[in-house]
Amino acid sequence: MCIFFIDPSFSGISGDMLLGALIDLGGDLKKFQAIIEAVKKEEGAKFSVKVNKVRKKGITATDVSVESRARCDDLVSAIKALPLVEAEKNFSLQVAKTLIDAESKVHGVSGREIRLHELGSIDTLVDIVGTSVLANSVGMLSSDVEVYSSHVLVGKGKVVTEEGLMPVPPPAVLEILREYSIPFRLSTTEGELATPTGVSLLSHLATSFENIPIIRPEVIGIGAGKANLDFPNILRIVKGSKFEKLRKEEIRVLETSLDDVTGEVLGYTIGKLYDSGALDVQAIPTVTKKNRPGYILKVICKPENEVNLAELVMKETGSLGVRTGCAQMRFILDREIKTVKVKISNDVGEARVKISRNRYGEVVNIKPEYEDVRKIAEKTKMPLKDIIKAIEREVNL
Repeated sequence: MCIFFIDPSFSGISGDMLLGALIDLGGDLKKFQAIIEAVKKEEGAKFSVKVNKVRKKGITATDVSVESRARCDDLVSAIKALPLVEAEKNFSLQVAKTLIDAESKVHGVSGREIRLHELGSIDTLVDIVGTSVLANSVGMLSSDVEVYSSHVLVGKGKVVTEEGLMPVPPPAVLEILREYSIPFRLSTTEGELATPTGVSLLSHLATSFENIPIIRPEVIGIGAGKANLDFPNILRIVKGSKFEKLRKEEIRVLETSLDDVTGEVLGYTIGKLYDSGALDVQAIPTVTKKNRPGYILKVICKPENEVNLAELVMKETGSLGVRTGCAQMRFILDREIKTVKVKISNDVGEARVKISRNRYGEVVNIKPEYEDVRKIAEKTKMPLKDIIKAIEREVNL
């Protein structure tokens, strides 16, 4: 399963930091630019949005800056007028409602009466719809993904607003944190590190702020903030997959004792069992009744193949019965098959390779398929072991 991890625990979160992190993560820049042009057209506003790579205390991040003094009189109406797909529009309207509800509760007025700087800024509209488009383009708004977040570092002390001096976190930020049960902590650094728009966006992006799973990181996006701190003012988003617990599956084990079959019959039976779906077959030398040498034929299979394989053993070997027990479980590694091209003596061959990983995503084993290796060895007249080594070198993990 694809999962995302947002990390505002290091230096907070804001709308522009989210935009930068999502673009850095691989968000569709053309779609982002298109929605910016749509905002300009619908609002009749003149403003510019610049996207640049910057360094924050030595770390490269993507910075998104909105340069505008334009106002947005009605945030909800503006969102409804924009050419957003359903998931993007729903997300944007939910975020806007969260912002409006928080400001309304803090100031004790209705949403229609709210005309505060935070809600009336073009920056806020750009942050919301831009995040919706970028998040959707990387798959974050899909119903089949999980988005986790750490706690939010909110800053410390006081912040100057158009309404005067406010404590950190500002009342609207604190209200959103309370409403959505978002954990936070103060920093040792003075200033505001989490904005109302930033936590509003986070409240609708993240599906959980606890029980964060072990993640196998695949892509990392880093967005830059505007604060000048003693540490990098950045927001990181990680896209990856979840490390599941060691997987189990149910199996059946079939056994029979054989003391009167030839090697040819035994070998033929083993081949037929594999062709019919057996997971593993073993012929274990033993001593049977009347001290005769023989074999214990053991077959591991899936439950649905149990009866067919038991019948096959009796049919091919003449055994009068096959033992089976209760259902058993076995631990299994995650496996994938890759087809690898390998060049041997100016001849290019292909071989399937089975790659096994443990629950932490670490490669445990790389095993080329024998039949594919054998064909290449026979064709090139090279030793089998040399072909195996050559194929293993070509595996791109």
